[in-house]
Amino acid sequence: MTEEEARTAFGCGQNCTQIVLNQICGDCLSTEMIKNISTCFEGGMYCGKTCGAVVGAYMAIGLKCKNAKDLKAKFDKKFINEFKSLECKDILGYDLSKKDELKEIINQNLFSKICPKAVKFAVDFLDNQN
Repeated sequence: MTEEEARTAFGCGQNCTQIVLNQICGDCLSTEMIKNISTCFEGGMYCGKTCGAVVGAYMAIGLKCKNAKDLKAKFDKKFINEFKSLECKDILGYDLSKKDELKEIINQNLFSKICPKAVKFAVDFLDNQN
């Protein structure tokens, strides 16, 4: 998956978790099921907590991998190395649960600049585990 493909998916209304799950688990889960189970996970559950791309990766790891705990730990280490945190508010540099900080995220176009990178990272990591 490219960053541009991730941006396109965002533009079609998908969130980080949904994009990762669609890419990795689209063969075993329907698009509707993916949408339903992952709706509330975007933006760190709308409060800047765990990044939706990370949550999507965790869900995919749980569905597809026998060594889920080990692979999750490996993913966490690599994701933190790349983005310095697993939390949206740290990755974006602002807490989207705070109105004034959400405005800054929007003004700086951070959702479009940063989130596709996180989604691409998660998808690429998982694709390389097969």
